[in-house]
Amino acid sequence: MNTTRSLPSAAEWPEQIRAGVRAERVEMEISELSRQTIAGPDAASRPDADGTRSAGDRLILDGRQLAAALERGTREPQHPFHDLGAEFAYPLAPLLNELRVQGGLMQLLGDILNAPDERQGPQPDALLHPRWAEARELYAEGCAKAAELLFPEALEWLRKAEDRYPTDFSVQFEIGWVYLYGVSRDDSVFDPVEAESHLRRAVRYGQGAVRRRPEMAAPAAEAMLHLSIACHLLGRTEEALGLSVDACKVSPKLSQAYYHRAKYASLLGRTDEAVTATGGALALDRRFALTLDSDLDLAPVAVAMRQMLDELKAEARRRAERAVIPGSELEGMKAEAAALKTRLAGLETRLRNVEARAASYPADYAEMPGVTTDVRRSFDEEDRNARRALERLGRVVSRAEASLAEAETMFSRCRSLAADDTLFALQDVLLLAGDATTPLRRATANLADAVQYTRAGDEHIPRLEGQMGALAAEAEKNRAARRNWGLRDFASRFAWRLPGFLIAGAVAGALIRTGLFFASGQFKTLGLDGVFSAAPAAAGLGAAAGAVAAAFRAVRRFGPAKK
Repeated sequence: MNTTRSLPSAAEWPEQIRAGVRAERVEMEISELSRQTIAGPDAASRPDADGTRSAGDRLILDGRQLAAALERGTREPQHPFHDLGAEFAYPLAPLLNELRVQGGLMQLLGDILNAPDERQGPQPDALLHPRWAEARELYAEGCAKAAELLFPEALEWLRKAEDRYPTDFSVQFEIGWVYLYGVSRDDSVFDPVEAESHLRRAVRYGQGAVRRRPEMAAPAAEAMLHLSIACHLLGRTEEALGLSVDACKVSPKLSQAYYHRAKYASLLGRTDEAVTATGGALALDRRFALTLDSDLDLAPVAVAMRQMLDELKAEARRRAERAVIPGSELEGMKAEAAALKTRLAGLETRLRNVEARAASYPADYAEMPGVTTDVRRSFDEEDRNARRALERLGRVVSRAEASLAEAETMFSRCRSLAADDTLFALQDVLLLAGDATTPLRRATANLADAVQYTRAGDEHIPRLEGQMGALAAEAEKNRAARRNWGLRDFASRFAWRLPGFLIAGAVAGALIRTGLFFASGQFKTLGLDGVFSAAPAAAGLGAAAGAVAAAFRAVRRFGPAKK
């Protein structure tokens, strides 16, 4: 159904609510002037964080927006009501109550309100207030009937609950709600007098509950809001204004209270108060700005309202221009990141060259006498420090580039929004630019770290290059020490093994020759003289073989360890 935020008269009220029940959604026109100054077609048709939908020239409100608002309000278990915002319209009131009942919020409200308070002292084994325990099922049944749009039956059950517990806020609030918004396709129990009576009692009990349960502020303030609507329908706009002022004090986040305060002040000709209250409503929920032009209740202050919107837009433009100034640093920071990346590549090349040259020198010779590794150990430690610095440099430069890319995307979006030059776009620029400072700060910190790691690389790599001469000299000295130690070691081991190998070789040679002598049949011809004459020569050959074997065994298999 097409409607506005204007308050209808008491005679028109039931038909307005009935039309909303039939359509289950309302559409509000967004004027051409609003599309030019408040939100362009793209911004108006783009769903925002509050779930608002638009068809470009119309604001669409339905159950999805109400459900999203209820979800926001119930993130805290002790806060079962949400702070009514621009998603609420009078024809959607029965749907809002239905969603609250289906979500268990009305029952939860009553249970929280009637749970024993530890500040009242020990309770006699009671989970709920005794009177509430009696009325709870009756209240739940009444809420269920109201959610089913069976308002006459709902009142029967709620009246029974009232008989058992007449001073309960939740019971009085629901009865007042049904009398104010209880219109369905076939029934109507609309009675502003009864609504005013029960909502006034709900306000009284709600204000009392706020003193011991601060979380009751939102429900109590909403009761004041609906009481003000009932008073206005009864022609008591001055009283309605006072109630909306009180609602703003009790729950400063209730944007509908500020908006209705502006409406009542406008109808009473109080321009300054109307403009101030509208500003408060817009500060809490800017979506009200989309339909200000079509709200007839604000027509008496339309000129002042337009001036206020122009001032808000001008202020938003100034703040947005200041907010995007940090984006001008992006090019310089990107150039710095590129220079650091180039510097990193150069340092890595130098380090690889130094490491390749150092790899040609033996790393160590274990425990060889005369071998020194002081330069090698110092070089390796310096190399590890240099490698660690370059690895960290690479990581922080990559992080800086990623953060700069994120910030650049966000500032680019800021420029695109600023080009629309509407109030919403400029406010979005301010928010987005604020978010963009986070990756910008990360990039700044990463670049500062990168500079430190670059300095570390500049310190370590020249020292490595300066140690190459000492490393080569140490390696040459170690080669000579290895050679000398090898000769001494060979001579010592050979001298120690030679006697045994000579004896063993001589004996083996003699035995082999004797065996061959007997095997070939020469013993029969030459006799023992032949054996004794051949054995010495064979023993000599065996001893020579033993000496060769001793030399092989004396050689120590060693060499430079792998780096």
